[in-house]
Amino acid sequence: MKIKIENFGPIDECEIETKPLTIFVGPNGTGKTWTATLIACLFHPNMWNHYSRAYSEGELTERYDLIEDAIQSVLVNGNAKIDMNSFIEKYANEYFSNIARLMPKYMPEFLGSQLISFDDLNINVEFKRENHLSYINKFSADRTIGENEDGEALLKVYAQKNDPYVYVFTRSSKEIQDMPRNLISHNISSFIFMIINRMYYDDTYFFPAERTGIVQFFSAFQITKEENVMSKDITSNENDDKYRASVLVSSLISTITSAFDSKNQIHRKELAKKNSKIKRYMELANILENDILLGGVETVEKPDKSVEIVFKLKNDTNVFDISPVSSGIKDLIPLVLYLRYAAEERDLVVIDEPEMNLHPEAQIKIMELLAMMVNSGLNVIATTHSPYLVDHISNLTKACELKNAGKNNLEEKFKLKNDLCFIGSDKVSTYLFDNNSVKDILDEDGFVDWDTFGNISEYVSNLYYDL
Repeated sequence: MKIKIENFGPIDECEIETKPLTIFVGPNGTGKTWTATLIACLFHPNMWNHYSRAYSEGELTERYDLIEDAIQSVLVNGNAKIDMNSFIEKYANEYFSNIARLMPKYMPEFLGSQLISFDDLNINVEFKRENHLSYINKFSADRTIGENEDGEALLKVYAQKNDPYVYVFTRSSKEIQDMPRNLISHNISSFIFMIINRMYYDDTYFFPAERTGIVQFFSAFQITKEENVMSKDITSNENDDKYRASVLVSSLISTITSAFDSKNQIHRKELAKKNSKIKRYMELANILENDILLGGVETVEKPDKSVEIVFKLKNDTNVFDISPVSSGIKDLIPLVLYLRYAAEERDLVVIDEPEMNLHPEAQIKIMELLAMMVNSGLNVIATTHSPYLVDHISNLTKACELKNAGKNNLEEKFKLKNDLCFIGSDKVSTYLFDNNSVKDILDEDGFVDWDTFGNISEYVSNLYYDL
Protein backbone atom coordinates (compact mmCIF):
# COMPACT_ATOMS: atom_id res chain seq x y z
CA MET A 1 0.00 0.00 0.00
CA LYS A 2 1.24 3.47 -0.89
CA ILE A 3 0.32 6.42 1.29
CA LYS A 4 0.90 9.99 0.15
CA ILE A 5 0.92 12.64 2.89
CA GLU A 6 1.04 16.43 2.61
CA ASN A 7 1.22 19.18 5.24
CA PHE A 8 1.56 16.94 8.27
CA GLY A 9 3.56 18.46 11.10
CA PRO A 10 7.16 18.92 9.89
CA ILE A 11 6.50 16.95 6.69
CA ASP A 12 5.76 18.98 3.57
CA GLU A 13 5.15 16.02 1.33
CA CYS A 14 6.05 12.32 1.27
CA GLU A 15 5.13 8.97 -0.22
CA ILE A 16 5.50 5.78 1.81
CA GLU A 17 4.99 2.22 0.65
CA THR A 18 4.31 0.04 3.67
CA LYS A 19 5.73 -3.47 3.70
CA PRO A 20 5.28 -6.22 6.32
CA LEU A 21 8.24 -4.62 8.14
CA THR A 22 8.45 -0.83 7.83
CA ILE A 23 11.11 1.16 9.68
CA PHE A 24 11.13 4.94 10.20
CA VAL A 25 14.45 6.53 11.17
CA GLY A 26 15.71 10.08 11.50
CA PRO A 27 16.40 12.96 13.89
CA ASN A 28 13.99 14.07 16.59
CA GLY A 29 11.04 16.18 15.53
CA THR A 30 11.01 15.06 11.89
CA GLY A 31 7.60 13.35 11.91
CA LYS A 32 8.43 9.66 12.40
CA THR A 33 6.08 9.06 15.32
CA TRP A 34 3.32 11.23 13.88
CA THR A 35 3.43 9.32 10.57
CA ALA A 36 3.39 5.94 12.32
CA THR A 37 0.47 7.16 14.42
CA LEU A 38 -1.34 8.40 11.33
CA ILE A 39 -1.11 4.97 9.68
CA ALA A 40 -2.27 3.26 12.88
CA CYS A 41 -5.25 5.63 13.04
CA LEU A 42 -6.13 5.11 9.39
CA PHE A 43 -6.66 1.37 9.96
CA HIS A 44 -8.02 1.54 13.50
CA PRO A 45 -11.61 0.17 13.93
CA ASN A 46 -12.72 3.53 15.31
CA MET A 47 -11.95 5.12 11.94
CA TRP A 48 -14.19 2.96 9.80
CA ASN A 49 -16.88 3.26 12.49
CA HIS A 50 -16.65 7.05 12.24
CA TYR A 51 -16.77 6.82 8.46
CA SER A 52 -19.78 4.48 8.48
CA ARG A 53 -21.66 6.75 10.86
CA ALA A 54 -20.98 9.80 8.68
CA TYR A 55 -21.95 7.85 5.56
CA SER A 56 -25.21 6.61 7.10
CA GLU A 57 -26.19 10.05 8.35
CA GLY A 58 -25.75 11.50 4.86
CA GLU A 59 -22.88 13.76 5.95
CA LEU A 60 -20.70 12.68 3.01
CA THR A 61 -21.12 13.41 -0.67
CA GLU A 62 -19.97 9.99 -1.88
CA ARG A 63 -22.39 7.09 -2.32
CA TYR A 64 -21.54 3.45 -3.04
CA ASP A 65 -24.14 2.08 -5.44
CA LEU A 66 -23.77 -1.52 -4.27
CA ILE A 67 -24.57 -0.51 -0.67
CA GLU A 68 -27.45 1.77 -1.66
CA ASP A 69 -28.96 -0.95 -3.88
CA ALA A 70 -28.70 -3.44 -1.01
CA ILE A 71 -30.46 -1.07 1.40
CA GLN A 72 -33.29 -0.54 -1.07
CA SER A 73 -33.58 -4.29 -1.71
CA VAL A 74 -33.87 -4.98 2.03
CA LEU A 75 -36.60 -2.38 2.41
CA VAL A 76 -38.56 -3.73 -0.59
CA ASN A 77 -37.79 -7.45 -0.65
CA GLY A 78 -36.53 -8.15 2.88
CA ASN A 79 -33.14 -9.41 1.67
CA ALA A 80 -30.07 -8.45 -0.35
CA LYS A 81 -26.56 -9.59 -1.19
CA ILE A 82 -23.39 -7.69 -2.05
CA ASP A 83 -20.57 -9.13 -4.14
CA MET A 84 -17.45 -8.13 -2.20
CA ASN A 85 -15.11 -8.90 -5.09
CA SER A 86 -17.03 -6.42 -7.24
CA PHE A 87 -17.15 -3.90 -4.42
CA ILE A 88 -13.40 -4.08 -3.87
CA GLU A 89 -12.57 -3.87 -7.57
CA LYS A 90 -14.84 -0.87 -8.00
CA TYR A 91 -14.42 1.04 -4.75
CA ALA A 92 -11.37 -0.04 -2.71
CA ASN A 93 -9.09 2.84 -3.72
CA GLU A 94 -11.95 5.31 -3.50
CA TYR A 95 -12.92 4.01 -0.05
CA PHE A 96 -9.43 4.38 1.42
CA SER A 97 -9.05 7.84 -0.08
CA ASN A 98 -12.45 8.85 1.32
CA ILE A 99 -11.73 7.54 4.79
CA ALA A 100 -8.34 9.30 4.70
CA ARG A 101 -10.17 12.53 3.89
CA LEU A 102 -11.82 12.36 7.33
CA MET A 103 -8.51 11.95 9.15
CA PRO A 104 -7.95 15.68 9.83
CA LYS A 105 -11.23 15.76 11.75
CA TYR A 106 -10.48 12.76 13.94
CA MET A 107 -6.71 12.99 14.44
CA PRO A 108 -7.10 15.09 17.64
CA GLU A 109 -9.26 12.32 19.10
CA PHE A 110 -6.71 9.66 18.20
CA LEU A 111 -3.88 11.75 19.64
CA GLY A 112 -5.83 12.81 22.73
CA SER A 113 -5.24 16.49 21.96
CA GLN A 114 -7.67 19.34 21.39
CA LEU A 115 -4.99 21.93 20.66
CA ILE A 116 -3.54 20.68 17.38
CA SER A 117 -5.21 21.48 14.06
CA PHE A 118 -4.85 19.22 11.03
CA ASP A 119 -6.96 21.29 8.65
CA ASP A 120 -4.21 21.37 5.99
CA LEU A 121 -3.47 17.65 6.17
CA ASN A 122 -3.97 15.79 2.90
CA ILE A 123 -3.75 12.00 2.57
CA ASN A 124 -4.09 9.78 -0.48
CA VAL A 125 -4.03 5.98 -0.32
CA GLU A 126 -3.24 3.68 -3.23
CA PHE A 127 -4.45 0.19 -2.47
CA LYS A 128 -2.98 -2.99 -3.98
CA ARG A 129 -5.60 -5.65 -4.62
CA GLU A 130 -3.40 -8.70 -5.10
CA ASN A 131 -4.26 -10.34 -1.76
CA HIS A 132 -7.93 -9.53 -1.42
CA LEU A 133 -9.28 -12.74 -2.97
CA SER A 134 -7.56 -15.01 -0.47
CA TYR A 135 -8.77 -12.81 2.40
CA ILE A 136 -12.40 -12.77 1.22
CA ASN A 137 -12.34 -16.56 0.97
CA LYS A 138 -11.22 -16.83 4.61
CA PHE A 139 -13.53 -14.20 6.07
CA SER A 140 -16.62 -15.04 8.11
CA ALA A 141 -18.67 -12.87 10.47
CA ASP A 142 -22.24 -11.97 11.28
CA ARG A 143 -24.15 -9.12 12.89
CA THR A 144 -27.71 -9.06 14.15
CA ILE A 145 -30.02 -6.39 15.56
CA GLY A 146 -33.49 -6.57 17.06
CA GLU A 147 -33.61 -10.22 18.12
CA ASN A 148 -36.95 -11.44 19.48
CA GLU A 149 -37.57 -14.07 22.19
CA ASP A 150 -37.11 -16.86 19.64
CA GLY A 151 -33.70 -15.54 18.64
CA GLU A 152 -34.87 -14.31 15.26
CA ALA A 153 -33.15 -11.10 14.19
CA LEU A 154 -35.03 -8.19 12.69
CA LEU A 155 -31.93 -7.58 10.57
CA LYS A 156 -28.98 -9.90 10.01
CA VAL A 157 -25.82 -9.25 8.02
CA TYR A 158 -23.36 -12.08 7.51
CA ALA A 159 -20.51 -13.44 5.40
CA GLN A 160 -19.16 -16.98 5.26
CA LYS A 161 -15.93 -18.61 4.16
CA ASN A 162 -15.38 -19.46 0.50
CA ASP A 163 -18.25 -17.19 -0.52
CA PRO A 164 -17.61 -13.68 -1.90
CA TYR A 165 -21.08 -12.40 -1.00
CA VAL A 166 -22.32 -10.50 2.05
CA TYR A 167 -25.92 -11.47 2.77
CA VAL A 168 -28.56 -9.26 4.39
CA PHE A 169 -32.03 -10.39 5.36
CA THR A 170 -34.84 -9.54 7.73
CA ARG A 171 -37.46 -11.66 9.44
CA SER A 172 -40.19 -9.32 8.25
CA SER A 173 -40.16 -6.91 5.31
CA LYS A 174 -43.06 -5.13 7.02
CA GLU A 175 -41.29 -4.68 10.37
CA ILE A 176 -38.15 -3.39 8.69
CA GLN A 177 -40.15 -0.46 7.32
CA ASP A 178 -40.36 0.91 10.87
CA MET A 179 -36.60 0.89 11.30
CA PRO A 180 -34.85 4.19 10.45
CA ARG A 181 -33.08 4.01 7.10
CA ASN A 182 -29.87 5.43 8.57
CA LEU A 183 -29.78 2.55 11.10
CA ILE A 184 -30.12 0.01 8.32
CA SER A 185 -27.48 1.86 6.34
CA HIS A 186 -25.08 1.94 9.29
CA ASN A 187 -25.36 -1.78 9.98
CA ILE A 188 -24.81 -2.73 6.36
CA SER A 189 -22.16 -0.14 5.51
CA SER A 190 -20.10 -0.65 8.68
CA PHE A 191 -20.04 -4.40 7.98
CA ILE A 192 -18.78 -3.76 4.44
CA PHE A 193 -16.25 -1.17 5.58
CA MET A 194 -15.01 -3.52 8.30
CA ILE A 195 -14.27 -6.18 5.67
CA ILE A 196 -12.36 -3.73 3.48
CA ASN A 197 -10.32 -2.36 6.38
CA ARG A 198 -9.50 -5.83 7.69
CA MET A 199 -8.59 -6.98 4.19
CA TYR A 200 -5.26 -5.25 4.72
CA TYR A 201 -4.77 -5.45 8.51
CA ASP A 202 -6.92 -7.58 10.78
CA ASP A 203 -6.54 -5.22 13.74
CA THR A 204 -4.26 -2.38 14.86
CA TYR A 205 -2.14 -2.24 18.03
CA PHE A 206 -0.11 0.83 18.95
CA PHE A 207 2.75 0.80 21.48
CA PRO A 208 3.64 4.45 22.17
CA ALA A 209 6.76 5.67 23.90
CA GLU A 210 4.53 6.37 26.92
CA ARG A 211 4.05 2.62 27.46
CA THR A 212 6.62 2.70 30.29
CA GLY A 213 4.43 5.11 32.24
CA ILE A 214 1.30 3.11 31.46
CA VAL A 215 2.81 -0.06 32.91
CA GLN A 216 4.06 1.90 35.92
CA PHE A 217 0.57 3.34 36.32
CA PHE A 218 -0.91 -0.16 36.33
CA SER A 219 1.44 -1.18 39.12
CA ALA A 220 0.05 1.60 41.33
CA PHE A 221 -3.53 0.29 41.08
CA GLN A 222 -5.31 -2.88 41.99
CA ILE A 223 -7.31 -4.29 39.09
CA THR A 224 -10.61 -5.91 40.03
CA LYS A 225 -11.29 -8.72 37.61
CA GLU A 226 -15.06 -8.54 37.74
CA GLU A 227 -15.35 -4.85 36.92
CA ASN A 228 -12.00 -3.72 35.53
CA VAL A 229 -12.82 -0.31 36.92
CA MET A 230 -9.44 1.27 36.25
CA SER A 231 -9.56 0.58 32.53
CA LYS A 232 -13.05 2.04 32.23
CA ASP A 233 -12.13 5.21 34.10
CA ILE A 234 -8.95 5.86 32.15
CA THR A 235 -10.44 5.27 28.72
CA SER A 236 -13.70 7.10 29.34
CA ASN A 237 -14.17 10.42 27.59
CA GLU A 238 -17.65 10.97 28.98
CA ASN A 239 -16.49 13.14 31.84
CA ASP A 240 -14.28 16.09 30.91
CA ASP A 241 -12.89 16.14 34.45
CA LYS A 242 -11.35 12.71 33.91
CA TYR A 243 -8.12 12.03 32.11
CA ARG A 244 -8.77 12.05 28.35
CA ALA A 245 -6.69 9.21 26.98
CA SER A 246 -6.08 9.11 23.24
CA VAL A 247 -7.86 6.37 21.32
CA LEU A 248 -4.59 4.53 20.69
CA VAL A 249 -3.48 4.71 24.34
CA SER A 250 -6.94 3.56 25.41
CA SER A 251 -6.59 0.59 23.07
CA LEU A 252 -3.26 -0.32 24.64
CA ILE A 253 -4.78 -0.11 28.11
CA SER A 254 -7.58 -2.43 26.97
CA THR A 255 -5.02 -4.88 25.57
CA ILE A 256 -3.15 -4.94 28.88
CA THR A 257 -6.26 -5.27 31.03
CA SER A 258 -7.58 -8.15 28.91
CA ALA A 259 -4.44 -10.06 29.91
CA PHE A 260 -5.65 -9.92 33.52
CA ASP A 261 -8.75 -11.97 32.66
CA SER A 262 -8.17 -15.59 33.65
CA LYS A 263 -10.92 -16.74 31.28
CA ASN A 264 -9.14 -15.02 28.39
CA GLN A 265 -5.86 -16.67 29.42
CA ILE A 266 -7.44 -20.13 29.48
CA HIS A 267 -9.21 -19.53 26.17
CA ARG A 268 -5.99 -18.38 24.55
CA LYS A 269 -4.14 -21.50 25.68
CA GLU A 270 -6.91 -23.68 24.27
CA LEU A 271 -6.77 -21.84 20.96
CA ALA A 272 -3.00 -22.37 20.80
CA LYS A 273 -3.58 -26.13 20.81
CA LYS A 274 -5.58 -25.85 17.59
CA ASN A 275 -4.07 -22.80 15.92
CA SER A 276 -0.38 -22.96 15.00
CA LYS A 277 -0.16 -19.17 14.50
CA ILE A 278 -1.39 -18.40 18.01
CA LYS A 279 0.96 -21.03 19.36
CA ARG A 280 3.81 -19.29 17.52
CA TYR A 281 2.89 -15.88 18.98
CA MET A 282 2.95 -17.33 22.48
CA GLU A 283 6.36 -18.82 21.70
CA LEU A 284 7.56 -15.38 20.57
CA ALA A 285 6.38 -13.97 23.91
CA ASN A 286 8.52 -16.61 25.62
CA ILE A 287 11.56 -15.68 23.49
CA LEU A 288 11.06 -12.02 24.34
CA GLU A 289 10.98 -12.90 28.03
CA ASN A 290 13.77 -15.47 28.19
CA ASP A 291 16.28 -14.04 25.70
CA ILE A 292 15.72 -10.28 25.94
CA LEU A 293 14.09 -9.49 29.30
CA LEU A 294 15.88 -12.40 30.99
CA GLY A 295 12.81 -13.13 33.06
CA GLY A 296 9.10 -13.85 32.95
CA VAL A 297 6.00 -11.65 33.08
CA GLU A 298 3.06 -13.01 35.02
CA THR A 299 -0.33 -11.83 36.24
CA VAL A 300 -1.07 -12.81 39.83
CA GLU A 301 -4.41 -12.85 41.61
CA LYS A 302 -4.33 -11.60 45.19
CA PRO A 303 -6.57 -12.81 48.06
CA ASP A 304 -8.78 -9.72 47.62
CA LYS A 305 -9.42 -10.81 43.99
CA SER A 306 -7.37 -7.94 42.57
CA VAL A 307 -4.74 -8.75 39.93
CA GLU A 308 -1.27 -7.33 39.37
CA ILE A 309 1.64 -7.79 36.96
CA VAL A 310 4.83 -9.25 38.43
CA PHE A 311 8.25 -10.04 37.02
CA LYS A 312 10.34 -13.11 37.84
CA LEU A 313 14.04 -13.20 36.99
CA LYS A 314 15.29 -16.06 34.85
CA ASN A 315 16.71 -18.95 36.92
CA ASP A 316 15.75 -17.13 40.12
CA THR A 317 13.03 -17.66 42.70
CA ASN A 318 12.64 -13.94 43.42
CA VAL A 319 9.43 -12.28 42.23
CA PHE A 320 9.18 -8.49 41.86
CA ASP A 321 6.27 -6.15 41.48
CA ILE A 322 6.66 -3.79 38.54
CA SER A 323 7.71 -0.59 40.32
CA PRO A 324 11.36 -1.54 40.98
CA VAL A 325 12.13 -3.32 37.69
CA SER A 326 14.13 -1.56 34.98
CA SER A 327 12.60 0.76 32.40
CA GLY A 328 13.68 -1.60 29.63
CA ILE A 329 11.54 -4.35 31.14
CA LYS A 330 8.57 -2.01 31.65
CA ASP A 331 8.85 -0.88 28.02
CA LEU A 332 8.44 -4.42 26.67
CA ILE A 333 5.86 -5.87 29.08
CA PRO A 334 2.96 -4.66 26.87
CA LEU A 335 4.50 -6.44 23.87
CA VAL A 336 4.82 -9.65 25.90
CA LEU A 337 1.16 -9.47 26.90
CA TYR A 338 0.07 -8.66 23.35
CA LEU A 339 1.93 -11.62 21.82
CA ARG A 340 0.72 -14.01 24.49
CA TYR A 341 -2.92 -12.98 24.77
CA ALA A 342 -4.01 -10.87 21.78
CA ALA A 343 -1.91 -11.33 18.61
CA GLU A 344 -3.71 -12.60 15.52
CA GLU A 345 -2.40 -13.17 12.00
CA ARG A 346 -2.36 -10.02 9.85
CA ASP A 347 -2.39 -7.58 12.80
CA LEU A 348 -0.66 -4.24 12.37
CA VAL A 349 1.73 -3.60 15.27
CA VAL A 350 3.06 -0.03 15.50
CA ILE A 351 5.93 0.39 17.98
CA ASP A 352 7.50 3.71 18.84
CA GLU A 353 11.20 3.23 19.61
CA PRO A 354 11.28 -0.50 20.50
CA GLU A 355 14.92 -0.04 21.59
CA MET A 356 14.10 2.33 24.46
CA ASN A 357 16.28 1.78 27.56
CA LEU A 358 17.90 -1.35 26.13
CA HIS A 359 21.57 -2.36 25.96
CA PRO A 360 22.91 -2.50 22.35
CA GLU A 361 22.90 -6.31 22.39
CA ALA A 362 19.25 -6.34 23.44
CA GLN A 363 18.50 -3.83 20.68
CA ILE A 364 19.91 -6.25 18.12
CA LYS A 365 17.76 -9.01 19.61
CA ILE A 366 14.69 -6.79 19.37
CA MET A 367 15.35 -6.29 15.65
CA GLU A 368 15.55 -10.04 15.21
CA LEU A 369 12.31 -10.47 17.18
CA LEU A 370 10.51 -7.92 15.00
CA ALA A 371 11.58 -9.84 11.91
CA MET A 372 10.35 -13.07 13.52
CA MET A 373 7.00 -11.43 14.20
CA VAL A 374 6.73 -10.45 10.54
CA ASN A 375 7.67 -13.93 9.35
CA SER A 376 4.96 -15.27 11.67
CA GLY A 377 2.23 -13.30 9.92
CA LEU A 378 2.22 -9.94 11.73
CA ASN A 379 2.88 -6.52 10.18
CA VAL A 380 5.23 -4.15 12.01
CA ILE A 381 5.89 -0.43 11.74
CA ALA A 382 8.67 0.78 14.05
CA THR A 383 10.24 4.18 14.62
CA THR A 384 13.81 4.17 15.86
CA HIS A 385 16.92 6.15 16.73
CA SER A 386 19.02 3.00 17.01
CA PRO A 387 21.85 2.38 14.49
CA TYR A 388 21.95 -1.21 15.79
CA LEU A 389 18.38 -1.87 14.66
CA VAL A 390 18.76 -0.23 11.28
CA ASP A 391 22.17 -1.65 10.40
CA HIS A 392 21.07 -5.14 11.45
CA ILE A 393 18.36 -5.13 8.78
CA SER A 394 21.03 -5.67 6.11
CA ASN A 395 22.35 -8.69 8.02
CA LEU A 396 18.89 -10.24 8.27
CA THR A 397 18.10 -9.74 4.57
CA LYS A 398 21.53 -11.07 3.51
CA ALA A 399 21.11 -14.14 5.70
CA CYS A 400 17.72 -14.77 4.09
CA GLU A 401 19.28 -14.57 0.64
CA LEU A 402 22.10 -16.97 1.59
CA LYS A 403 19.71 -19.41 3.25
CA ASN A 404 17.55 -19.49 0.12
CA ALA A 405 20.75 -20.21 -1.85
CA GLY A 406 21.38 -23.29 0.30
CA LYS A 407 23.78 -22.06 2.99
CA ASN A 408 23.12 -23.75 6.35
CA ASN A 409 23.61 -23.02 10.07
CA LEU A 410 23.61 -19.27 9.60
CA GLU A 411 21.39 -18.83 12.66
CA GLU A 412 24.36 -19.59 14.92
CA LYS A 413 25.85 -16.24 13.97
CA PHE A 414 22.78 -14.35 15.24
CA LYS A 415 21.79 -13.39 18.77
CA LEU A 416 18.51 -15.30 19.01
CA LYS A 417 19.92 -18.37 17.21
CA ASN A 418 16.76 -18.68 15.13
CA ASP A 419 16.55 -18.53 11.33
CA LEU A 420 12.97 -17.28 11.58
CA CYS A 421 14.52 -13.82 11.88
CA PHE A 422 15.94 -14.00 8.34
CA ILE A 423 13.73 -11.77 6.23
CA GLY A 424 13.55 -11.09 2.51
CA SER A 425 14.33 -7.57 1.37
CA ASP A 426 10.98 -7.54 -0.46
CA LYS A 427 9.26 -7.58 2.94
CA VAL A 428 11.14 -4.55 4.28
CA SER A 429 10.96 -0.82 3.71
CA THR A 430 13.11 1.75 5.53
CA TYR A 431 12.51 5.49 5.40
CA LEU A 432 14.66 8.40 6.52
CA PHE A 433 12.80 11.44 7.89
CA ASP A 434 14.80 14.66 7.66
CA ASN A 435 14.60 18.22 6.36
CA ASN A 436 10.79 18.19 6.02
CA SER A 437 10.90 15.21 3.68
CA VAL A 438 10.95 11.42 3.68
CA LYS A 439 13.02 9.14 1.44
CA ASP A 440 13.40 5.40 0.93
CA ILE A 441 16.91 4.38 2.04
CA LEU A 442 16.82 0.59 1.50
CA ASP A 443 18.39 -0.35 -1.84
CA GLU A 444 17.68 -3.42 -3.97
CA ASP A 445 20.53 -5.36 -2.35
CA GLY A 446 19.18 -4.85 1.14
CA PHE A 447 21.67 -2.17 2.19
CA VAL A 448 20.47 0.82 4.18
CA ASP A 449 21.85 3.98 2.59
CA TRP A 450 21.88 6.62 5.29
CA ASP A 451 24.27 8.87 7.15
CA THR A 452 22.20 10.26 10.03
CA PHE A 453 24.17 8.38 12.65
CA GLY A 454 27.35 8.11 10.60
CA ASN A 455 27.78 11.87 10.50
CA ILE A 456 27.29 12.18 14.25
CA SER A 457 29.67 9.29 14.99
CA GLU A 458 32.30 10.84 12.76
CA TYR A 459 31.82 14.20 14.49
CA VAL A 460 32.28 12.66 17.95
CA SER A 461 35.33 10.67 16.84
CA ASN A 462 37.05 13.65 15.22
CA LEU A 463 36.21 16.29 17.79
CA TYR A 464 38.83 15.07 20.30
CA TYR A 465 41.60 15.52 17.74
CA ASP A 466 40.22 18.88 16.61
CA LEU A 467 40.35 20.35 20.11
